Amino acid sequence: MAKLPKNSRPPGRSSLRSPQLPALGEDAVSLRHEVNPAIALNLLGEIHQKVADAQQELRGLVHKIQQIYAEGPVVNGWLESTQSNPVAPPADANSALFRHADVDDLMAYIQSLDPAQAAEVPSATPQYRLCMIDQMGQVQSRPCPPEQVPAVSIAIARHQKLHQVITRKQHLEQQLKALVSALTEINNQLGA
Repeated sequence: MAKLPKNSRPPGRSSLRSPQLPALGEDAVSLRHEVNPAIALNLLGEIHQKVADAQQELRGLVHKIQQIYAEGPVVNGWLESTQSNPVAPPADANSALFRHADVDDLMAYIQSLDPAQAAEVPSATPQYRLCMIDQMGQVQSRPCPPEQVPAVSIAIARHQKLHQVITRKQHLEQQLKALVSALTEINNQLGA
């Protein structure tokens, strides 16, 4: 009888045997394409921190707005000078004469001035008006006495500061609104 090789079996048994396939090693299963839940948790943690920071900043901005209003009046406008040129002596025919005039001639001319004419000479004190834009987009103005100019200037500066704080607050609120919308959509997709 012929000898069979060691690994071979008699012909009758080979049909029952499973085929020999290569063994699967550990590197045969790739983890590169699997979803890693830790990445999602890390992203959620970062989003949580950013939302917490934005919430804290919003609280601070609301506090700043309250402080600005507590400081005093807030005016949305600007100041304009109603006197465009400094006071200049009236130009008349005698002005050239007085450049080289005798002191006695000059004094006689001053005494001859009518007090009513002297009142018409504009004062050297600048005059101001407060200008604002109304609801219709038209510029409105009203006189602002010189003694009120410092207080009105501070009120205008408060408005500019308030505008900056409100603009930042609105920007943060828009970002949070967009984030809530995106997270709501993702949550709805996960629930389906």
